[in-house]
Amino acid sequence: MFEERKDERLRSTGDPSPGLVGLYDAPEVRDILLEDIFEPGEVEPAWVEAQIDEEFARKLQVERAWPLVTDCDKLDRAFDELNDAGIIAIQNAGYTQDEGMEEVTEVYQGGRR
Repeated sequence: MFEERKDERLRSTGDPSPGLVGLYDAPEVRDILLEDIFEPGEVEPAWVEAQIDEEFARKLQVERAWPLVTDCDKLDRAFDELNDAGIIAIQNAGYTQDEGMEEVTEVYQGGRR
């Protein structure tokens, strides 16, 4: 699944990056900053958007020097292969061991392997 998304992005843009900063895309970063971090009126939304655009552009420039397949890509592939083999493997499963076990239990009981 990940490789298909990456291949499509490479074909359409010439860029293998999924275009994310961490786990969030630009609109999500904007929403987090303007809705959760800053109080209304504390900063200009246009300024925040310009800063986000600038940082995403800088990140994209750095990513162009990355190998086509990164260590994170290899880890994604390993998790996909484990799941394909019927082994429940979840990246970032909860913030605590209990939450992680809860997520695994939900997957197991739901039959989603």
